[in-house]
Amino acid sequence: MLKGVVENDDKAWKEFYLFYKPLTGIVMRRLGIHPSEDDLNELHQRVMVELFQRGSVKKYQKERGHFRHYLKRIIHNKCCDFITLNAKEKGMEAELQARCLQASQDPEQDEKEWKEFLMIKALDDFTAGGVGAAVYAL
Repeated sequence: MLKGVVENDDKAWKEFYLFYKPLTGIVMRRLGIHPSEDDLNELHQRVMVELFQRGSVKKYQKERGHFRHYLKRIIHNKCCDFITLNAKEKGMEAELQARCLQASQDPEQDEKEWKEFLMIKALDDFTAGGVGAAVYAL
């Protein structure tokens, strides 16, 4: 899938977008954002724009770590931006920003989120009669 994204294949980008969308929702919920479908779509779109504008997928270097860690960092940062914007409106900026900082420093939680994501993908594949997400777990 990453190879197709690197080559700017529209089908690969769509697959990539849909594949990682649940991960954006997982990170949002961990940070205390209970997104509407519109919020989730908007935030995930911002993540994808960030990846595209930076050429991040093309620059990814396997030897520096898993792509998922890099992607989660971008998702996390976009969620924190979302929180900051909404917190200003509600006068809760300091409290919510502290939550972002605390959440960004928990490797065990990161692993839990990844396992939750894989479970969602495996269930999606199972209900669709496939086995694709199980391969990503390896």
